[in-house]
Amino acid sequence: MPKKASVFLENHATLILRITAGISIIIAILFIMISAEMFDHGAVFTFLGYITLLLNIIGIVGGILVLRSPSSEFAAAVLRSFCVVGLLFILFFSAVSNEFQFGLIFFVIFWVIVFILFSLPPIRRFMRSDQPDQSRITMETASLPRGTYLRIHPLFIVFVLSSALLFILIWVIDWEAQTRIYSEPNGGGISSYVSESNRPAITVNVDGGFIYNTGAVLSQDSDSPSLFSRSETDFCGEIKLKMTAPSAQITVYPYESGTLRMVLLNMPRYGRLILNGEEKRDGLRVSESRWTGEETITGTVDQILCARHLTLSNGVIMDVDITAGETMTLEILPGAEKTDQDSFRFAVLSDLHSGYNIFVPELVNILRNDADFLVINGDFTNLGYPAEYMMAAATTEILPIPVYPTIGNHDVWNGGSTSYNKYYGPFSYSFVFRETKFIFLDSSSGIIGENQFNWLIGELENNDSSMTFVFSHMAPIDTVTGSFDTSNTLHPETLHTIHSKSESDYLLRLMTQYGVDVFFAGHSHYHGRVEIGGTTYITSGVLGGTVKPGNDVCYLEVEVYNGQYTMNTIDVLSSEEASEKETENRFQAIRVFSIPFLINNSVRIASTLLLLIIIGMLWVPIRQRLVYRSKNRANNKIDTVTDREDLGI
Repeated sequence: MPKKASVFLENHATLILRITAGISIIIAILFIMISAEMFDHGAVFTFLGYITLLLNIIGIVGGILVLRSPSSEFAAAVLRSFCVVGLLFILFFSAVSNEFQFGLIFFVIFWVIVFILFSLPPIRRFMRSDQPDQSRITMETASLPRGTYLRIHPLFIVFVLSSALLFILIWVIDWEAQTRIYSEPNGGGISSYVSESNRPAITVNVDGGFIYNTGAVLSQDSDSPSLFSRSETDFCGEIKLKMTAPSAQITVYPYESGTLRMVLLNMPRYGRLILNGEEKRDGLRVSESRWTGEETITGTVDQILCARHLTLSNGVIMDVDITAGETMTLEILPGAEKTDQDSFRFAVLSDLHSGYNIFVPELVNILRNDADFLVINGDFTNLGYPAEYMMAAATTEILPIPVYPTIGNHDVWNGGSTSYNKYYGPFSYSFVFRETKFIFLDSSSGIIGENQFNWLIGELENNDSSMTFVFSHMAPIDTVTGSFDTSNTLHPETLHTIHSKSESDYLLRLMTQYGVDVFFAGHSHYHGRVEIGGTTYITSGVLGGTVKPGNDVCYLEVEVYNGQYTMNTIDVLSSEEASEKETENRFQAIRVFSIPFLINNSVRIASTLLLLIIIGMLWVPIRQRLVYRSKNRANNKIDTVTDREDLGI
């Protein structure tokens, strides 16, 4: 560095370091407010909340230490850690929220400057360290050749073993599960609930849905419209139910009297509520209110892309009075808002892979085209982590139309099938909507299996609908080549079809035998269409995650009317555009694979950062005691290194 700058730093080191320390303390205090905001955004942002807590502590402590002793190498180590953790926070926040807050540029610049400042030779020379006891240098060390040496001391062994043990403890134990950071739905994905003691003390059976969550009444978020006035009687509790069909019937048998809050998720857009035979119109339709008006829609999309929708209330909220011993029946029916009751429209998406930047903006176009519902045909998560399911569920629940999913192979990674069941219910299900039969299969393992085949045959045999659509993540046939895929049997997940040729043949035969109109699939990331035995087999391309050159970034829009159907392919990116965005797609691939890992291991990663900070600070005094350098001078004397610059470490 220039000599004048070096002299200036040496002459004013104390003042410069104290100013730096003061600014660090101010920034750390400001981040206390950011910490509170991170925790308010829900479990996905918990990781960032822990990082900001570390920033608060080490920023304030490091600043105070430097103010008291500007030349302390230990204090400098704390402030350097403050800079590193701060830059990591900016990196993680930008990745998790899918945006960069330009207001944070000041902090980035400050942390980079401070980190460089502490690395400059004049400042490093200014830092003093305690002189090692010269009596510890024996005659044996004097004969060592020139170089840097570490004295193996019991203190060093304890330091290394303790650090290794703590690191193992951090990563062997699932601390996220132990601390219950991710509050998953407790309904278990089943269609019944019985509790005679815990509130709500009721028995519930659902036909056309499942129990999502039960417990105490949860307060609404501040962004939701205010709830209508409630009964003066005490709440018995709250029960959330998620629909798996456009029509459903809910039967409630209460063991106590009072007011029960019911939250209905995945409701038809214009769904009607029939309570004990009478239509109920006072339910608060929270999700629909978020998609009215261009400004509101833009704000909702931004909330999803920035992952700020995780704590929002969704669905239809209604408070009903119940009386112990008196059965209550609630029917959910498709609405009558449309003039043509024989026609309807839906979209088929697949392989989102947590790639919200591609498919979320496209949701606006789907809603503008007046779709009655969406089908997400598998792989809406990438690694199957609970955090991904939390994000996916919050995204689908905020929509004003129902979402009917199938489970894909990526959705079962890392034990993801358990989370799928909690958030989306049964793996295989069916319903009839306006004389059209919809059947959803589980092909996540690449195998259909005997039990599911028996269930499928029963659904097809008892089907008297005019049209039949079957949905499965994996197709029985490659829709591009028209044949069964045998290209890579060593890694069957890369196949474009289910894994068993015999099951493929059987499935094709069943589709022909029972006159299935369309078999919808995904998985291959390619759009293809082939007709076999009167059944159309079609794959819908990819709409998120890791888009590779040649992939078809598209989805399907299906319209059914007068016993006929039309299918249109909606291209979001052409193959050429996807190829041109190869660099952007690579960054997106890194984000899609890494962010769920970061979020799902939030406690362990934050604990590891804390451990590394502590190790770095403890290493300063240990290094001063145990690290030596022999200069091997002519008189064979050894100089103890006190200048950190000479060590080069």
